[in-house]
Amino acid sequence: MGQPVASMTLHDLNGFASMANVRPDLTVPLDQLGADLDLATAAASIVNLTTAYLAIKDVYRMRTGDDILVHAAVGGLGSFLGQVAKRLGAGKVLGTVGSSQKVKLAASFGYDELFVRSDFVEQTLKATGQKGVHAVFDPVGGTMRKKSLEVLRPLGQLVVVGNASGEQDVVHSFNEIWFSNRQLAGFTLGGYSDSNPVETGKAAREALSMLARKEIHAEIHGVYPLENAAQALALLEEKNTVGKLVLQI
Repeated sequence: MGQPVASMTLHDLNGFASMANVRPDLTVPLDQLGADLDLATAAASIVNLTTAYLAIKDVYRMRTGDDILVHAAVGGLGSFLGQVAKRLGAGKVLGTVGSSQKVKLAASFGYDELFVRSDFVEQTLKATGQKGVHAVFDPVGGTMRKKSLEVLRPLGQLVVVGNASGEQDVVHSFNEIWFSNRQLAGFTLGGYSDSNPVETGKAAREALSMLARKEIHAEIHGVYPLENAAQALALLEEKNTVGKLVLQI
């Protein structure tokens, strides 16, 4: 058996295969992390965990004690955003979820509180003594973008990291951003890795090392054989999963 590795094929999407061409810069040897990490966990984690790590550390550049809010807080990306933020020194870590059943998962993903998405503005302001948060991480999109600006403190930053809702883009006034002293940032791992492959690979190794050392954990909803791929995709469409789904080939 060869060396166990995890890699990111960030542009070759929408298919399943037993072999893949990968870039050396975006490949992490799992036997060099300083602790054991199994293949399924590494495969389930590497893209979202690296995204979370870079978004918090290099895009937002979080300071110790910052209060943050994460949308889709127990999804594939959100489940890492909360944990990484807490591990890197965040103050209060808040999140939103789509249903009340998921609120009970708060502590396991590093969140101090989780709110149902429909009333997050009021709940976030209440949890922060009406001050708001220093940053919002939004992988959901649509109307959440505009509402998120309402919970930012002055000089706070909205970091756009996805559009899971599939809703149309929201038009917003840059003059309003200017006058309200708020900031906008965007981050996509695929585009960043094209121009900064070495930095992306380094971040992936650092992030997976945190996972291997059990400073954070990966939530895997299930590991499915390839013949059950349709079942796994149906579960994703129902939007009632927690963490990642893995196909084993």
